Amino acid sequence: MSPPNAKFRIIPFGKVTEYLLQPMHPTGGPKARFFLGLGFTPERSEVLLTALRRIAETGLVVETVGTPFGTK
Repeated sequence: MSPPNAKFRIIPFGKVTEYLLQPMHPTGGPKARFFLGLGFTPERSEVLLTALRRIAETGLVVETVGTPFGTK
């Protein structure tokens, strides 16, 4: 199944630059280390943003989990 309403998802650029690619961020650090390890860099953060948007539009959901922040 595809993510619901994927084409309407908004990924703010600041979420990528200030959270997903900042290894010293208190909660985003582990995610940043993961993405940096895959070759994404803060200098070219638009590449990660494009990849995330592509996944949101075309990716398949294989599992859902309920969290205090919503469904992942």
